[in-house]
Amino acid sequence: ASLELEAVDLVSLVRDTIQGLRLIAARKNINIDFEIGDGVYIPPVLGDYIRLKQLLIIFVDNAIKYSPEHTCITISMRWGEYVYIIVRDQ
Repeated sequence: ASLELEAVDLVSLVRDTIQGLRLIAARKNINIDFEIGDGVYIPPVLGDYIRLKQLLIIFVDNAIKYSPEHTCITISMRWGEYVYIIVRDQ
């Protein structure tokens, strides 16, 4: 399968992905926080939206599966030479 490259807004991708996983996390009383500083600009990246979303789902789903109940998963982003999406769990 070939990649469908397009300009991807990663902030929207992360928000959409988290929204879809909050119900799964809530079953274990796990909160998902998305931290991005006020006024922080994350530029669009060239990528395949569907594949990037699939990867993020895998990472966050694993964090939910392997985190204890009543904990928090934090997703943050930063931009330097590259755009980083950081998933922290317990």
